[in-house]
Amino acid sequence: MVSYNIFSQAFRFARGCETESEYIQTCVRAGLEAEEDILKRIYVIANLSLRGRREKILGISRAEMHRRYQIPLRTLEDWEAGKYKPSDYIEVLLAYTLLW
Repeated sequence: MVSYNIFSQAFRFARGCETESEYIQTCVRAGLEAEEDILKRIYVIANLSLRGRREKILGISRAEMHRRYQIPLRTLEDWEAGKYKPSDYIEVLLAYTLLW
C-alpha cells in the first residue's frame, strides 16, 4: 500500500515523464518509497484519460461511475468530452481509488 501523499507525487511525476523508465528514475531520485510494480501501475493510471480509466481499469459504464462516485452524469460527460477538466485534486483522488 502507498500513502495518498506518495501517490499524489508519483502521479504528478508520471504526467511529466515521456517514458516509464524515465518516470521510475524520477521517483527513485525523489526518494519516493514505493515498490516498482506500484509505481508502474501509477504510471499507467496517470497516462490514461478519465474515460480510459473508467473503461479499461474499472470496466464500468459512465452511469455506473456516476453511481459509485456520486459525480453528476453531465459532469462526467463534460470531463470525458474535454469540455471541462476536473480539478487536479479531484483527478488525483479519483485515480488513487483505482490503485487498489
